[in-house]
Amino acid sequence: MAITLERPIYFWPKLFDNKMGNKRCNYKKENLKKAIKAYKNHEMSSATAAKAFDVPESTIRKHKSNPVLNIGGDRPRFLTDHQEEYLAVLFRQLETIGARLTKDMVLKIAGEYMSLVRQGRLD
Repeated sequence: MAITLERPIYFWPKLFDNKMGNKRCNYKKENLKKAIKAYKNHEMSSATAAKAFDVPESTIRKHKSNPVLNIGGDRPRFLTDHQEEYLAVLFRQLETIGARLTKDMVLKIAGEYMSLVRQGRLD
């Protein structure tokens, strides 16, 4: 006797359940500074400082062993605040004069502007 199924059975892969959540930078910069200072001054171990200031141990040790790391250092920015503001104002002005800004057009204008900045033609 053969067994037949009315519907095919699909096995869906179990979605990854990260119970830890995203621990990336869920602490205050001030707490990190205090933890590093306490660890550098031998006031407490990295594990004790991590628990006291709610900062990952590895982050504390990494900053102590490599003092040139910036606390809260993000990716380096290509444009300055002034250049970003100029580009935003340019796009708003183009819209007010009736220019239809598509995604491709915005990317092209921004790309050309950034290449001029890279070449040093704009400050």
